[in-house]
Amino acid sequence: MQNFVLKKLLFSIALIFGSSSSNADALIVIVNQGNPVASLSDAEVKRIFLGKMKRFPSGAKVKPTDYKKGKSLRSTFYQKVAKKSVKDVENYWYRLVFTGKGVPPKPMSSAKDVINYVSENENAIGYIKESQLTSAVKKVLKIK
Repeated sequence: MQNFVLKKLLFSIALIFGSSSSNADALIVIVNQGNPVASLSDAEVKRIFLGKMKRFPSGAKVKPTDYKKGKSLRSTFYQKVAKKSVKDVENYWYRLVFTGKGVPPKPMSSAKDVINYVSENENAIGYIKESQLTSAVKKVLKIK
């Protein structure tokens, strides 16, 4: 009986610490493995995805990718990075496109599509859940 209680206690502790310290579903920003950028700041990522920063610090033209409308990951990303709702971001891009001042990030249907696009385009940038990270791309920012 004492052994059972001890196992149950250890299991409960593992669940508590495992869920709070492991954040496998955190959002991360990814770039191509060949991109010389090792890390980006929150501010740089915000500027890239709002079309205000058109080049990486290395000088290469940035090619951002996003998710299509209706993807919950998209909403979470813009709330955390730009401190804006998806609707606000869409309205922002409508104004830029209408006035000829910008082109929004290329929309993708899934994380697999984002990973493929980023892995095939040296200057591409995207975001996925950390648990979806593969060796085809590299992480440059973990979004808090």
